[in-house]
Amino acid sequence: HLANMADAYQHCFSLLEETLLDDPFAIQGEWADRHRQVVADIQKIDAGEGINVTRFPEEDLAIVETDREVTVIGLRHAVDDLYRMLLAYSDDDGTRYRFCYRAESWFDVVSIAPQPRKQLDGLAARLNKLEKNKQHKWWSTAIDWVVPELGFGTPTTDSLQASSADPALQKDPPSSIPLETVVEELRRHLTR
Repeated sequence: HLANMADAYQHCFSLLEETLLDDPFAIQGEWADRHRQVVADIQKIDAGEGINVTRFPEEDLAIVETDREVTVIGLRHAVDDLYRMLLAYSDDDGTRYRFCYRAESWFDVVSIAPQPRKQLDGLAARLNKLEKNKQHKWWSTAIDWVVPELGFGTPTTDSLQASSADPALQKDPPSSIPLETVVEELRRHLTR
């Protein structure tokens, strides 16, 4: 995936050179809708609309409960300075979960000090033992991905997906495990 990243950076640099420096709004049509979506999402988050954030600073963990779609940028805004986050999306069918380490925890920089990443496969196995919905499984991605994830249902397959795509948990099946139990198991796993 590093070759793809290099190509993406080269493309961005050529846009900067050829277009953006001369006229920053020349390609506004390509980003204006997304910009409005992200700004509206952040305004809703700041107003507390459809979202509740519980912080566990000692574990560098935020639990984000929502009943609406959230943008990836809005999600990072909601958790502020914490680098581990569990998104719990609830509707009439139940609760869907996605845990991830933020991309910033992948880089080795001196300006931030997130808690170390822990392998997630053991936690996925533990949650599978507790899960009553046997039609689907808890899964985890590789810890060396930019944004490692843990979830229930269809696994993420692209190593860069979680760092750039909005989480679409409403497409996942609901888990039978209550939020309190998932949080308890997650906190136990992260503090071992």
